Amino acid sequence: MSIDIGTFNEKISLALNSKDINILQKLKNDISAVIRKSVATNMHATKEILYDLAYDPVLNVSYTAFLHPNCSVSREFAQHNHPCVKCKSDFIESENCVNCIKLITYQTKLVS
Repeated sequence: MSIDIGTFNEKISLALNSKDINILQKLKNDISAVIRKSVATNMHATKEILYDLAYDPVLNVSYTAFLHPNCSVSREFAQHNHPCVKCKSDFIESENCVNCIKLITYQTKLVS
C-alpha cells in the first residue's frame, strides 16, 4: 500500500522525521523498502510499527527495525548471511541496489 503524501523525497522526509503516528503507520506499508527502512529509523516509531517492520520481507528493513531502541522483537539475524541484512549503505540514492557488488557476488554464488 502506498499513500499519496507527495514525492518520494517528501515521503522519505516524513518517514524519517514525522512525529505523527498515523503517517508512520501508513508509511510502514509503503511499497518502497527505502520508505519502510526510513520509518524503522524514526525515533517516534511505536513498538507496534516496529514489530511489523521487524518482520518485513526485506531483510535490511527488518534488521534496521530490530536495532531500534523501541523494538521489543527478539530475532536472530546471525544465521542470515545475505549481504543486505546488515548493509549500512544508504540506499535512498539507488533504491533497488542493482549495482551492489556484495549482492551480485552473493547471487552469483547461489547460482553456481
